[in-house]
This record gives sequence, structure tokens and C-alpha cells, in this order.
Amino acid sequence: VAELLGVDPQRLSKCLVLKRIVVALDVVFTPLRADQALAARDALARLIYGQLFAWLIRRMNAVLSASQEKAKEAGKEKLLGVLDLAGFESFEHNSLEQLMINLSNEHLQQHFNNAVFKEELKDAEQEGITLCSLAFVDNADCLSLIDGKAGVMDLLDETMIMPKSTNATFVSKLAKAHEKHKHFIAPKMGKLSFGIRHFAGGVTYDCDGWLEKNANRSPFDAPQLLASAANTVAAEIGRVAEAEEAPKIGARGAVSKKPKSVSAGFRNSLKELMQKISQSEPHYIRCIKPNMEKVPKRLTGSMVMEQLLQSGVFATVKIRQQGFPVRMRHTDFVYQYRCVLRRAGNLQAGNVTPEMTAGEVRAAAEGLIEKLRAVLPVFRETGAQAVAVGATKVFLSMSGAQTLDNEVMQMMRAHAAHIQRMARGQRSRRQTAPKHLVRGQIRALLQQYGLDAVVSTANQQTSRALRQRSSSAWLAESIVPMLGSLEVACKALSEMSSVLDNANSVDFVNDEVVSLRKLKRRTQLEVDTLLRAEGLLTSIDRIDVEKAVACSVGLGLHHMEKVKCLQERLACLEVQLPLLQSMESLVKACRGRTRSGTVSDTPVRLRSASSLGSTSAGATDAHVQQLQAVIDQAQSAGLAEGSESWLPETGGARLFAEITTLLETYKSEQKKVGNSDQNRDGEVVGRREDAEDVKPDVAPQSAQVQEQRATVEKVRNSRKSMTGTLAVDTLQVRSLKRAADEFDVDTLEALLRNTGGRCLQRTRSGREVWADDLESNDDGSRAAALEHAHEVFHKLQSVDFILATIETTCADVMERAAPVTTLRRLENLSRQLRRMSGYEEEVAEVDHSMQKQLQRRSSVAHRRTVFQSQDWEELALASKTFDKLSSCSRLKPAQTRLVHTRECILESLTQPPHGYDVQEYDKLAVQNFRNILVCMGDWPAQECQRHASRLAVGELAREHIPLRDEVYMQILKQLSKCPSTRTGRLGWTLLHLLCLQAPPLPAIAEFVRTFLSRMSLAESEAAAMSRACLSVLDRPNEGAPQVNPCDSQPATTAQDAQQLTAEVSRLTATTKHQASQIQWLTAELLRLGGSLEPGMFNAGATEAEASPDPELAQLKRQALQKGMLFRQASDKSADDLRQWLALQAQREEELLSLPAMATAPARGGPGVVRFMDFADSDSD
Repeated sequence: VAELLGVDPQRLSKCLVLKRIVVALDVVFTPLRADQALAARDALARLIYGQLFAWLIRRMNAVLSASQEKAKEAGKEKLLGVLDLAGFESFEHNSLEQLMINLSNEHLQQHFNNAVFKEELKDAEQEGITLCSLAFVDNADCLSLIDGKAGVMDLLDETMIMPKSTNATFVSKLAKAHEKHKHFIAPKMGKLSFGIRHFAGGVTYDCDGWLEKNANRSPFDAPQLLASAANTVAAEIGRVAEAEEAPKIGARGAVSKKPKSVSAGFRNSLKELMQKISQSEPHYIRCIKPNMEKVPKRLTGSMVMEQLLQSGVFATVKIRQQGFPVRMRHTDFVYQYRCVLRRAGNLQAGNVTPEMTAGEVRAAAEGLIEKLRAVLPVFRETGAQAVAVGATKVFLSMSGAQTLDNEVMQMMRAHAAHIQRMARGQRSRRQTAPKHLVRGQIRALLQQYGLDAVVSTANQQTSRALRQRSSSAWLAESIVPMLGSLEVACKALSEMSSVLDNANSVDFVNDEVVSLRKLKRRTQLEVDTLLRAEGLLTSIDRIDVEKAVACSVGLGLHHMEKVKCLQERLACLEVQLPLLQSMESLVKACRGRTRSGTVSDTPVRLRSASSLGSTSAGATDAHVQQLQAVIDQAQSAGLAEGSESWLPETGGARLFAEITTLLETYKSEQKKVGNSDQNRDGEVVGRREDAEDVKPDVAPQSAQVQEQRATVEKVRNSRKSMTGTLAVDTLQVRSLKRAADEFDVDTLEALLRNTGGRCLQRTRSGREVWADDLESNDDGSRAAALEHAHEVFHKLQSVDFILATIETTCADVMERAAPVTTLRRLENLSRQLRRMSGYEEEVAEVDHSMQKQLQRRSSVAHRRTVFQSQDWEELALASKTFDKLSSCSRLKPAQTRLVHTRECILESLTQPPHGYDVQEYDKLAVQNFRNILVCMGDWPAQECQRHASRLAVGELAREHIPLRDEVYMQILKQLSKCPSTRTGRLGWTLLHLLCLQAPPLPAIAEFVRTFLSRMSLAESEAAAMSRACLSVLDRPNEGAPQVNPCDSQPATTAQDAQQLTAEVSRLTATTKHQASQIQWLTAELLRLGGSLEPGMFNAGATEAEASPDPELAQLKRQALQKGMLFRQASDKSADDLRQWLALQAQREEELLSLPAMATAPARGGPGVVRFMDFADSDSD
């Protein structure tokens, strides 16, 4: 301290621990007691603090008044002061400080009352108005009790200088002097206290330690010590203190030795303050503290009332209420209150102008007052007490001003309602002007293309609900034929798109916009169909042409020229394609193949029948017959050689000429071979007769062998037919029937294409059947199946049929639990409709319906999830239904790309529940996404911030149940196509934490499971993490506490640990599922702070204890606790168990290296909870 102040340390120590006694000319130093030394230290600190504060004020005044020197010299000094005083204080224990503060408030209240009273009288006198007698509570008696002669302060100073005086002496003297004062409250017997009745209420003061507090004694030699300091500031304040403590010389030269007290200094400072206030023009600001908690938007009524009472506000109000508290200039009075007469129906309210004199303005005000007395009862009854007119002002009483203000408020409300009505009308007109423009554009567009009558008729004949459902029942006519050409339709389509864009930009939707959307969608479909038909005019793909024709016919475009050409081409293909297939097969069969496998250009040269044998001769005859049959069939269809009916793209004319040439070649060869065979017939007959004479018993044997060979060949052909062609045909028939029943257009198309390799013939009824069906003369089941498949295939090309079937099927599945076949049919229809543009809403409705049906089937079967079904078809259908996150019913329509991004979202991804505040929902969703970005490392942050963000995300999902789906959807979005391995690892850690703390709700649970299942099949680090999350979601929840959205308080940790302990004790680890269940429950129990009991694993412990080898028993117990199945542990040896435990430890270390696979407990917890993989190579 001495070093900081720059003084001598020994001198400072002497000042604090010694006391100086002056007797005559002798000076004696005596040591102080410990308490006296502490008091001296505190006195020195107070001296330094007080003088330093005064020095700071002087410095500030010197700087601020530097610019006022010239004004001060000219006598125009200006002063602007701000006085901040504590309010009236009354505590449980009040001391000398509270008395001084309350004394200052008494002086200020007296000044305030005098200022208000004098202002009232002065203003009334200047205006020439006589006021009634005003009375107010004067606190002069209270001030004289405290600050007057022989008052409390004087007695305190007097008692302080008296030797051997105590605080009790001061209280007794005070009681004797002011016992009968009306503001004094006498002390009780034996208590060092007294009370004073202030203007704000009575206060009791505790007089313990007042004499010590009032004594302003600094240690001896303290001012001189500070004055000699090396520190300039300390030296300056020391010199000031030395000057203040110097003896004052009176007027007659007498030296005053009266010690200076704290109360005297305070009273002098307060006196100077009141003098400055009296010489200035004060303005008062009353500060009210609303509450003790210091929080916004909270008002404690009792506390505010107490402050109003203690601050003297109510006393001031009473003074103003006795006179005329409201005073207005004549002009202001007329302008403000003339509307009252107009509201009463008197339009002659009077007016004032700048050109009017003061007398004329006063006359206008007096005339207005006379009219107001005739209208308002309060002015007639009170007379001059309600209003008075002065020279320049109008004086209003409180009741009169309130009455006039109420009338003005009523008038303003009426005018405000009119202004609001006009403003709302203007705003509505401004908002609806673009919408009216869009309506005009729609009507002009429909009139331009002649579609207004068609749309009007359709709207009149169709109900509103049906019009909003589908366009099939809304419009049955085709658009392009009415427009005239495809070019006009394309132009109209472009204009429709432009008008609809304008409607979307102004957020306008009405019946006309809905009709235009459906009209545009239908036009777009017809234009696309016609363009596709135009592109198929040179195609030889019969299925594509058939699809285009069926779609065109379904849309009513069969009268269009391009569609007619396509229909003619389809008819030609139906006739020519089977002939082309037959001709190609005959050409390949008739022409020989070289050793390399290529077809030879020359036909096989025919040899004689004797050298070829009967088989070759029969094959040659069959080729000739087949060639002749194909030629006859082509000629019957008008496809002769050189005919122009052959489609040029098929190459049919060339093939027909080739088979004609082959037929002529075969016929000429047959003639040559026949002549050579007749010359050799005689020689052959003679040789046969000689052979019969030599071997008479060979002929019967050869006949018998030939008969056996014929039987074997017949059986072989039969088997080939049964196992080959018939089996394939039966499989095709079944596949066709199933695809037709399920509306599987892709399978139908593939099967119909596969039938193109066989010979098809058209019956008289127009049906196409297989040629072998006609030859075998069976029941025609395959032909019926093919005909039914073609019929369904044609219907599925029509959007009207698809929409109608979807509507019927959806209504059917909503009434009852639909079978898997119906759901698969609905899925196929949705897939076919998705290929057509403009039907996104219908597709979304179908997806939502399928999701609800699958969940309903799961709930009926008492399954926790749809993926626990044993039906593989239902599992496949569920995987397709819940595979795309964008098809979730909770998502907003605009959310289509759910992939990883580093930018924050602007609104929530999911729709808020019904009745939830949308703005609050979006605010929480955006804040949660920011936390996810920080948690996953997309935004740079410290580890503590990342941990806090992770906790915030978990708390939001756990506490705010309506936002849980939003949290899961945001995390799945960020995990989709995540570019960074570290970001993905952190995201999987967060997802694993969520699965543990807040499982997904039913609306999104199946999407989460599908996402995790798909990621578990990937060959990446995310596979192990997704399997860990799946194991958490698939855990049994019998012992775990259920999440109730209505509960605001979660279950306690002790209750959770108790329930988990009971659940672990119930299990016996006899199956792999129970072993996995034990592992999860054990990990959760350790995380919650529970303990593992000795008999918790009953079956495993019993078997281990029954083992004769203690080491083997210990290894079995460890293996069971690590998750090995009971039946596996009982069959393994000690070496096998050691090897298995070592493998598990290695896996555990690998998983612990991943942040998502480990959870660290709090300090002092049981340890790290490990989530391990229980997959064993020996277990199934």
C-alpha cells in the first residue's frame, strides 16, 4: 500500500498502530488495541475514497466548465444538472444512512409541494381565475424534527463531542427532547431505537453504532502523510484533506476546535443542493421499480403502490386535483373538442383561424363551452367547477377533462373504423388487382382458342368435389382435335403455362385456375401422345406402336390423322410380323450353315432319295410345303412379290422374293432327283428279292426294331413337348394372368414381347392366339390369357382408366384391411401414373394410402413394425413404399431434394401439427438445424460447442414431441450423400443418441428403419453404425418406459434403472435375440448408474457354477455377459472360449474407435458403455 501511494512505509505503519496524545506541550504516542487499529485502517480508507471521489468530481467539472469561462465572465453561466436520489427507504433494520437519505427526500418533497402549489396559484392569477382554497400536507414539522435546531442531527453531533457518551445516551436525550412531537415515535424500554413519521410513512431507526459512524476522525498525521506522497493524485487529495482539517478562524479571530462530523458534512452538502435547486428550473422524473426479480413484463402491484406512496406522487396528485389540472390554450381547446358537437349532431361547432385576434379566439372558446354545456350533462351540473376560461387558457377539472376525452375517443373510434375500412379496401384492391388480371388472362385465353364453352359446360355438369378429384370426370372431350392441329395445341400449351405461372406468382387459386390446370395437364398429355405417335410412324416395334395407339384411343385422339396412320401401321405389323418371323426361320432352315456358324448364300443341293434316305426326303418335302404355305398366306393377305403393301422398314419384300426363289429351286431339284430315282428302282427291287431269299428271318426282326424305335421317338417327342414347350407356356400363362390382375404394366410388356418369337394367328373373331393352340385343339386357356393381357395392357395406357381404378381401389382399402395383392396393384398403378406428367398430387395420395395400409396391417397383426412380417411380398412392398423420404406424409410439398447441405434451411422440412404455431415451429426447426450443422462439423466450432449442440438436439427431440419427426428428417437429410467421412461419423453418433433417448414416432419410424436397412448393406463405415441404430430400434420395450406426448416430465433415472434391472433378471439368454436384449439392457443400466446383481443372469450363472472347472466356469460367465448364447457356451471348451473372448475384445476396440459406438458417462460413473456386435460365425 505504501508503495502504491508513494509514502514512507514506517510512517504509514506508525499512523495506523499508534495514537497521539497532546498534553500541553508534551506529545505522547500509545499503541492502539486491535479493534482500534482496524478502525484506524478503515478511517484511512474512507478518507482516501472520499477525497478521491471529490477529486474526480472537481476534474470533471473543470473539463466540462472549460467552455463556459466566457459565459461566466459575461454573467450568463448555464447549469444543467442531473440529481439521482435513492427513493424513500424503510427496511427491517434502518441506520444512520437511511435517516440521511430520508432527510434528503423530505427536503425534496417540500420543495416539490411548494413548487406545485405556487405554480398553481401563479398560473391562475395570471389568467384571472379565482381558485378555491388549496390545502396540502406540509412536512415542515418533520424537517424541523430532523434537521432543525436541537433536532436529531444536532443532538447526534452534541452527544458525539461529549466525553464518555454512548449511543444509549443519545437515545435518552432524544426521547427527553422530542417526546411530545407528533412526528416522533418514542423508543421502547431498553432498546436503542426511535421512530419518525415521514410523509411516506413511519420508519424505525436502529441507533447502534451511530456515534462511531458520525465521527469523521481520520488517523493522526494521515493528511500530512498523503500530502507528502510521491503519487501526484495522492499528494493532491492529501493537501485538500489537510486544508479541510485545519482549524477554522471565526469572524472575531477565534479558532474553532469543534470536530467535524458526518452529519454536519451531509447537511451542509444538502443545503447547497437545495439552494441550487431553488435557483434553477427543476423537472422531476419519478422512477418506479416494477418488481424485485428484475425480469421484464412483470408488475408487482403492492411494490409499485408502496413506491408511489413513498415518493409523494399521490400527495402531488391531490394538490392538482383540488384545482384545474388540465390547462389548454384557446386554439388547442377548440381544435381538440369541437368534434364532440359534430358527434352530437351540431355541425356549427365553430372554428379558429390564424387571422383571428386573441379576443376572437377566446370568444370562440367560450361559445364552444356554452354549446358543450347544452350537450353534456356534466357541464350543466357542475357549472364553473368543471371549466373556466382564462385570458389565454381554458382550465378544465378532472371530471370535465375525462368527459371530453371520452367523447373525443368515441369520435376517434368511429373515424378509425371508417379509415380502417377504407385502408383494408384499398389493400384488398391492390392485392386482388393482379388476381383480376390473371382471371382476365384465363378467360381471354379460353375464348381465343374456343375452349370457354367446353370448360363452362364441364363445370356446370360436374360437382366441385368431383372436379377437384380428377380430370377424367371433369372433361371427356379431347382438346387437340378441338384446337385443330398439333402446332396450335403446342402454342396454347405454352400460353397456359405462362398464365399459370402468373397465377402462382400472385398466389391465386380459384375454380378457373383449377380448371386451367386440369386443361393444361390434359393438353400436355395429348400433345406428348401425338408427338410419340409421330415418332413411331417408322417403327417396327409392335408393342411400342400398340402402346401409343392404346393411349391415343384412350384420350379420344383416334380421329387424328397421325393416329389413323399409326393404327394402319399397327394392322400391317400384326399381319406382316408373323410372316416375317416364319420367312426368316424358313430361310435359316433351308440354307445350310457353314462350319463357322454363318448362313450360306446358296441352298443345300438335293441328292437322290436313295443316297439321302427317307428322312432327308421327308425334310425336303416339309420345306417345300412350308415355303408354299407361307407364300399362300402372304398372297391371301395381299402381300405378293413386288407388292407395295410390305412395310419398307421390315424388309418383307426381299424375304418374300428370297423364299419364292427357294421354292422354285427346290421344285426343280425334286424333278431332277425323281427321274434318276426311276432308273434305279428296278435294280433296288432285284437286290431286295435276293436278300430275302438268303435271310428269310431278318425282315420280321427289322420290322420289330423299327416299331420299337418309333415308340421311343414318340415318347421322346412327348417328353420334349411336356417338359419343354408346355412347361414354358404354362409359366407364361400364369405370369400373364398375375401381371394382368396386378396391373403390372412392365411385366405385361416384357411377356408380350417374349411371345413375339412364336407364330401368332388371328382368328375370325379377331383374337390373336398361338398357332399350336389351334393345332392342339385345347380349351384355349392360353389364348384367353393372351387376349386378357392385351386388353389390360391397352387399358393401362389410358390415364382415365388409371385414375378411376386408383380412386376405386383407395376407397376399397380404406374401408377394410387390404390384401397384399391389392396393395401391389395400387403400387403398380401409382408407378404407371408417375410416368405421366402433371399427376404428382394423385401419386402422393396413393403413396400415403399405401403407407397407412401397411401400418394398419402391422397393427392388426400386433407387430411393432411392418418389417417383422413373414410374407416376403409384403416386405418387398414395404421396402419400396418407405424407401423414399420424399414420399413421407409429414413432409412439405416443396421438400423434394433431401440431401446433405452446408447451408441452413429457412423453414421446417415437415408440416407442423394441427393447432401448432407455425412461426414457432419454423423457428425451433431452423435453430435445431443450426445445431445439427455445428454437431456434424459442417460449421466450425469448438468441441464444447459441438457437445452443447448435441445435447440441445436430443433435448428438443425428447421434450418437444411434435418436433421429433422434424429432427429425424433433418438428420436423415444430412446423412444422405454425405461428402465427408468425419461429418458422417458425427451424424451417425447423433442419430444413435436420438434412437436411444427419443425413438421416432409412427409417422416416420418406418422411413427411418428403411433408411437404416439400406445403409447397413453398404460397404462402408456407416454400415456398422446403421446396424447399431437398428438394434436400438428393434430392442424390446416391455421394460422400458413408454413415451407419452402428453407427459411433460420424463421418468426419473432411478425408476428407469429399477425397471431395467427387473427386465435383465427376467431374461435367461437362451436365444440370440435375448442375448442381444440383455446386452442393451445391461448397457442402459450401467449408463443410468445401476449395478449388476449376482443372480441377474440366472441360466448362465447356474450353468457356470455347475461346471466342475472353476476357470471354465469363469470363462463361461464372461462369455455370457459378453453376449454368447447359452447353448453355445455349454458346448465350447476353455480354449474356444478364450479365442472367442479375444475376438470380441478386438471387435470392441474397433467399435470404440468410432465416436458413434461409444458413450462416455459422467465423472465417477461405472465406466464406458460399449455397444458391441453379437454376430457369431457359428450361430445362425
